[in-house]
Amino acid sequence: MNNSSEAIGQTPTPGKRPPSRILVDGGDSEETAGIRQLIGFVDGQTTNPSLIAKNPEVMHMVESGHRLTEQEEAAEYRKIVQAISPLVGDAGVSIEVFADLNTTANEMLRQGREMNSWIPNAYIKYP
Repeated sequence: MNNSSEAIGQTPTPGKRPPSRILVDGGDSEETAGIRQLIGFVDGQTTNPSLIAKNPEVMHMVESGHRLTEQEEAAEYRKIVQAISPLVGDAGVSIEVFADLNTTANEMLRQGREMNSWIPNAYIKYP
């Protein structure tokens, strides 16, 4: 058995990069900061509307009875992504457009162009 800190089931030494990339999948900048502090780096982050809905601030608004408008949803998504962006640097944040079965391709493209302007290290996902 390998005694290395990179052996299966063991946490790598903080700051020592494993051979794979580490991407955080979530919608909470505090969670991202905690992971970055724990392991010393984060290679990027993926987000989507469902993960943003699980953000503690967004959940608190909804639980208090506030129903977010489309504009408020987009504003919260933007605020959260802007908080995550500096934590991952050039690695980037993947931002998924809002879409359902009735969303047109043109609407998704419009959203993607807008979302791409939110941060300098954006990657836009289309479902």
